[in-house]
Amino acid sequence: MQSHAWLSVRARALSDGRRRSFVEKIHSHQALVMRTTTEAASAWAAPWDLQGAAAVRLVAGAAGPVGGDNWRWDIDVGPEAALLLGAAGGTLVLPGPRGEASSSTVNVRVAGGGTLIWEPGVQIAAAGCRHQGFIHVMLEPGARLYLRDDVVLGRHGESPGDYRQRLRITMGGRALYDQTLAVGGAATGWAGAAVMGGYRTLGSRVLIDPGQELIRRRGPFADDAIPQTAVMPLGEQGVVISGVDLTLVDLSHKLDRAFVRCLEPQPAAATSARPYLVGHRGAQLV
Repeated sequence: MQSHAWLSVRARALSDGRRRSFVEKIHSHQALVMRTTTEAASAWAAPWDLQGAAAVRLVAGAAGPVGGDNWRWDIDVGPEAALLLGAAGGTLVLPGPRGEASSSTVNVRVAGGGTLIWEPGVQIAAAGCRHQGFIHVMLEPGARLYLRDDVVLGRHGESPGDYRQRLRITMGGRALYDQTLAVGGAATGWAGAAVMGGYRTLGSRVLIDPGQELIRRRGPFADDAIPQTAVMPLGEQGVVISGVDLTLVDLSHKLDRAFVRCLEPQPAAATSARPYLVGHRGAQLV
């Protein structure tokens, strides 16, 4: 199945001086079906003042992606516009009847002053799948981003198929974050201690906040109560939080706790510049 959908959001000034974002274009196609909603931003995003944000959710129009499918999704957030983008459920990546690979490409552009909060739902790499995914988020100077990414390695009691996904985030054409994840039998060493070490879920939270309205901790930090979790700065623009765990529920709790820590003021006593080692006994200074 070949699916190509696109979405664009623009901002409009109201008579009282406020701004409201609206969906300018929305084109669903085949498996990629979008629906507008009336959701509001989460409380943590209050400093971004997103009361007039547009809200859209992706609804599964078909199973998959299944081997042989090629999906493309283009998203454009205009100047000063705000978009809350979510999914009605997770995505189950499945093998195809003829052993073909599947692919998905998401191209996102957020203009200056624009904001995107994107929670695409968990990706489940089922046994036997062969999938290549690429997400490219292009931010113009002054754009803001929150991106949540969670992956489950196979359904209950099974090993994952070959799943590979690249996430690239740029600001003004320069790379802020470029990460490739590869799991499954075709990825050498993926189950070793340096990658998964037997854990079944992995995820990340990326927060780009150029105006420093939200993030209070930009350097790496560790918390003994949040093991198998790393917090890394993205220059002066934001942070990325990543971690692994046995279950998606436990992983979400850990990443959410680390995210809240990033929003707290940096303690005056935390002056060490030594790197952190995150392992099975928690985070330790080295």
